[in-house]
Amino acid sequence: MAAHFGSTRSIPAPGLFALMPRYVTQNEIETRELGRRLGEQLQPGTVIGLSGTLGAGKTRFVQGIGLGLGIAADSICSPTYTICVPYSGRLPLYHLDAYRIVDLAEVDELALDELVEDGAVVVIEWSERIVSVLPAMDLRVSIEQTSAATRVFELMVLSDRMPWFESVFPESQ
Repeated sequence: MAAHFGSTRSIPAPGLFALMPRYVTQNEIETRELGRRLGEQLQPGTVIGLSGTLGAGKTRFVQGIGLGLGIAADSICSPTYTICVPYSGRLPLYHLDAYRIVDLAEVDELALDELVEDGAVVVIEWSERIVSVLPAMDLRVSIEQTSAATRVFELMVLSDRMPWFESVFPESQ
């Protein structure tokens, strides 16, 4: 995968966060591959927030996470109209889309805290819209579409639950 890095980083102390490397993907295959590398390492109870404009590549990235968890990428689709879609893999994956949520009570009904406590991986598209009612996030991924095919990913570790992150996402390849 042709990934390019921009920022210097360090693993944050608990309760703090630091800007992680900037990865540039040139197509959907590279976007899925980036997600797959992440998904292979995820541990039970991981919460990931995704942000980016419509068409930025959030669902393609989640398809890659699914691959890393042993879920067929083509079975993962955008949960925009269903809000939350569960998938079975090495760990259960719950893929949420907060774009159409207008009442935060809808999120409470999903019992995300219980899913996390039960060991599920929870990935939330448009997480910034509902951050006040989410379980603590372990990773935040911001995606910027810079051309029809190119995406820039910024990954921020928000907890100390990902000590493997630096070895999987090194400074250079």
